Amino acid sequence: MEAVFKTPELVDLILGHFCVVPSNDSPGSSESRVHVSREDLQVTSDKEKRRTLYRMALTNRAISHTALAILWVTLDGALPLLKLVSGLQYNTTVERWVLARSLAQTDFERLEYFSGIVKHIVLSKGRHLFGAIHPSAVFEICMMRRDKPLVPGLKTLWIDDYCDYGALLLTETLKCVKIAHVHARDEEGKNLPSPSVWSLLRLLPARTPFLEELHVGSVPSSSNLSDILKLKYLKKLTFAIWWERHWFAISVSSRYQFLKGLEGLPQLRELDVGGLLEDYRSVIDRRMEPRTGCYRFSTLESLKMTGFDEHLIKLLTQLPTSPLQELHFGLEMDGAWDGDSLDDYDDEGEEIGKFGIDQAFSFLGEHHFRSLTKLVIQSSFSFLEAEYLRPLLRVSGMKHVDLPRCWDLNDEFILEMASAWSDLECFQVFGNWHEPPLAQPTLLSLQTFARLCPNLRRISTDVDPNATAVLPDQPPHRLEHLTLFSVGENVKIAKSRVPVVARFLSATFPALMFASCRSGRGEDKKGGDWNTVFRVLMHDKDKDEVAALKKMFGLY
Repeated sequence: MEAVFKTPELVDLILGHFCVVPSNDSPGSSESRVHVSREDLQVTSDKEKRRTLYRMALTNRAISHTALAILWVTLDGALPLLKLVSGLQYNTTVERWVLARSLAQTDFERLEYFSGIVKHIVLSKGRHLFGAIHPSAVFEICMMRRDKPLVPGLKTLWIDDYCDYGALLLTETLKCVKIAHVHARDEEGKNLPSPSVWSLLRLLPARTPFLEELHVGSVPSSSNLSDILKLKYLKKLTFAIWWERHWFAISVSSRYQFLKGLEGLPQLRELDVGGLLEDYRSVIDRRMEPRTGCYRFSTLESLKMTGFDEHLIKLLTQLPTSPLQELHFGLEMDGAWDGDSLDDYDDEGEEIGKFGIDQAFSFLGEHHFRSLTKLVIQSSFSFLEAEYLRPLLRVSGMKHVDLPRCWDLNDEFILEMASAWSDLECFQVFGNWHEPPLAQPTLLSLQTFARLCPNLRRISTDVDPNATAVLPDQPPHRLEHLTLFSVGENVKIAKSRVPVVARFLSATFPALMFASCRSGRGEDKKGGDWNTVFRVLMHDKDKDEVAALKKMFGLY
């Protein structure tokens, strides 16, 4: 082992696995996961990686130099850097780091060296950017540094909306800036706009001209929208503002002009505008009317937004040449509208009444949306009819479908969908068990998917486990890559039928790692149900893996 640590190439290879690099490409919530693997369950946390690497650096001098360099690549705040300034000491009286004497240029030698290694500063929730350093000390250090950036090669900066001295870390090498919203709330706990965020956003065009990713968790000012439009290298823009009414501080016309202005960003690939276009003072703005305007995003591949189905349909009418591959839309409840009466909008209300989610799917099925591979429509209250989905069958390259409940989903329509979408990897469309009996897909629909969609990795849908009288123990078709299966409602199943259904699923999904029921209803102790089937199905699985998967999917 000692010989290994004396070989620099092997040391770099081994310790490279402990390097912590922030990523925006997280798998997301359990609802958005398409696939799981054993590697997902064995991922070491960033905190544990850093702790292990630190211990290795202390115990083995041969690897300490490489280990320390890796540890300095990513920091949780800027405090570790500033503590390298020789004149900085901790004062127990004020419980702050303060300057014990006047500074000289030689006091910055260690900071100069290690700041060149730092590439990412990712601030953990609840932490301050400069920790417990007294503001006067920060000011004095910055005065001594003059025009030198504190971290000259910084690529990633994740901070909160306090933005304490955030401008000190802006440099032209930055590629990603993420501002999370964790502070400034009103008496009701609602997020408030943050002036410090406005100041930081205003500096971005001049200080970070090559920025590629921007995540904003606090509502920008009206002038900030113009600042963002100056970031010509931007590839990904996200507004994560959970209370959309804060947008109302910016006029409706300014927001629509901003959306139009985004056409001028030549490299924009991913756009999440959240509730940017929502306006609770009316049903919908006339700027979204068909033929009143057109948004030509020549490079846009992914679009996310929230609103009402009228928003969706009217936006689609204005994207006639978009090369969209992914569309993610969060439908809000009609009851969310309040304030002014709709009596003042009679003409517009009559016009809007002609639109609905079925027309939206019709537009998606038109020729200029044939490039779609992923469609996510999230709603906790909407129900669809199978006929609404029929136009989507013309989008032959669909790989990921996640839609609200469908009233009348059945074996016949699943056959149509599976035939049209042979490249499917994820199918999430639950049925309806709350109304008088409607035709439901049977377990044989799972064989239809296996026969026509061999690349499926996740199926989340309701199937009737009791409708098919005879189930083969060895069905003819298998989904070799499917690892996740879930149903929406926990329906009753005869105890004698539970092992039959379990064997059928096990044979159809040989790579299955986890099966779950979306409904919160507990297992039927007297008879059988889906939970009983899944318990049998998971019985021979590794118990630690099952426990980890339950934790991953929030099922404790």
